[in-house]
Amino acid sequence: MPMSGRWVGETIRRVYAETVTRYDRAMKTLSAERYQAAVDYLAREGRPLDRALFRYTARRESRDAVIQELAVFQNVDGGCGQSLEPDAVVAESSVLDTTHALQVLRRIKAERSVAMVVAAMGYLRQTYDTSLPGWPIRPFASAETPCAPWWKSADESAWRTSMEKGRLNPTAEVLGYLFEYGQPADAGLIEQVTAAVARWIDDTDEPLESHELLCLARLVRSPGLSETQRETWTARVRRDVASVVNADPGSWDSYGLKPWWIAETPGDPLLGGLEPGLAEAMLDHEIGRQEAGGGWPPFWDWG
Repeated sequence: MPMSGRWVGETIRRVYAETVTRYDRAMKTLSAERYQAAVDYLAREGRPLDRALFRYTARRESRDAVIQELAVFQNVDGGCGQSLEPDAVVAESSVLDTTHALQVLRRIKAERSVAMVVAAMGYLRQTYDTSLPGWPIRPFASAETPCAPWWKSADESAWRTSMEKGRLNPTAEVLGYLFEYGQPADAGLIEQVTAAVARWIDDTDEPLESHELLCLARLVRSPGLSETQRETWTARVRRDVASVVNADPGSWDSYGLKPWWIAETPGDPLLGGLEPGLAEAMLDHEIGRQEAGGGWPPFWDWG
């Protein structure tokens, strides 16, 4: 992935976090000048999709432009690829890229009848792996594949092992989209996957790995869950977020779960287990990381 693309990804996260919170918290905010610098950075370096999504989020412009730009990343099999999730510079569809697209479609409140939603759900039905049971997050990637090292495997056996370890990531998230965008014919699949997800969550009392926790958080926001499921799994997210978000300021420049990856609005109940003021303090810290050009640098690299 081009270096500028990695800066854009972090800038999108920061500007979105600032947009939804800047008038709702008694803490630091970007000055008008620095906020505009971030907006200008997105306009200069962002993909057309990034710019359309920002206009929808911050300026309430049409969602049709977002769908049009998002469709560029959808392949004929209904799945998304084309480096939508830019840690793999490949055209091939993956469940990870497809769930990224569905995150955007959910954010803009796309209806299940939208052609892109219909095609993406068809891809997810086709890629369900009964032996997992669930979804492999990415196809097998050899050492020669142009992608981040954490997506590469020595061979297909090692890839299969890594897919089995992931479990909730991405299967819990995909289950949420089946509840939200599925059809009556999906009832059997939903029942099977729900049982597997419930079993995996109950397998350990240890805090979930951060990416699995993110997938579970997306699941609990989905319509169609029973109240018991929603209450039980919401409580698990709240508890684990409090354990997984690192309260040590010395760690905030390194990779780790950020509260605004979970939160959709200020005061989001899924953050209820966090120490009071922690999310705000971390956003204060992020304001200090903005670079002169208006963007934020990523806090990881490909080694």
